[in-house]
Amino acid sequence: TFDVLVEIQDRNRVLIASDVGETVDRMLRGFEIHLESRWVDRDGEIRRERVERNPSLLGQGSDYRRSRYTRRPAHGERTSLTAATDRSEDETVEGEDEDTASRRVLVLPYGVNKGKLQQAVESVDAPVQLVDDLEDAHLVLTTKSFYRRRTNALRQAEEHGRPVYVLRKSTTPQIHQFFRAITRGNNAHQQNQARIADAVQEAERAAEFVKNGESQAELSPQSSYVRHLQHQIAERHGLSSASSGREPSRRVVMYEG
Repeated sequence: TFDVLVEIQDRNRVLIASDVGETVDRMLRGFEIHLESRWVDRDGEIRRERVERNPSLLGQGSDYRRSRYTRRPAHGERTSLTAATDRSEDETVEGEDEDTASRRVLVLPYGVNKGKLQQAVESVDAPVQLVDDLEDAHLVLTTKSFYRRRTNALRQAEEHGRPVYVLRKSTTPQIHQFFRAITRGNNAHQQNQARIADAVQEAERAAEFVKNGESQAELSPQSSYVRHLQHQIAERHGLSSASSGREPSRRVVMYEG
């Protein structure tokens, strides 16, 4: 983890984020980020300027394109997040023992061709099953272009504690590499899922404490991704939240806003 991030834009100009933790938090929440631009002018003098940027990395803002998956589920309705391409029936795995079934990774494709993914699963013989519903999935797999749109469906996946994996290009070699990676590290993935679920539950409890009269609630230190989920939970409960401290002890604090 680095405290300061420097982006080399060209041989005479750099862009500096002096507080990486704060910058990442603001990007994840869709806020403008504050940076410093430094460059060498024609006289050899170093110039400085404060600049603000929209978090375009995540595709936030008024110019992002909506997909067809923007409808929120009605109360009591099963949350459905299905692929934007041709659907096929769920693959059922017969004849496998309980241990094999427990190691199988359930992947929900979003904007990725499901037929192509199924061919890749069979090609690398990966313990992976493609599913059509968010509640059945361990993780969501999407493409870079879809992720940049930040649709409600992807936000719902993150709010439910499902990690979203992004393919830069949905080429066959990259898909093979992804399936090998997630199945090699399946134990670590399951442990990470458990930690995310615990952090989400902690945030839900903290929100209830604040709504019941507590002045504020300070959560356990978490990664920037998990803090992003916790900020969303605070917002959903109508509360304000902020990140406090420095990495690796940075945490979310909820309060009435």
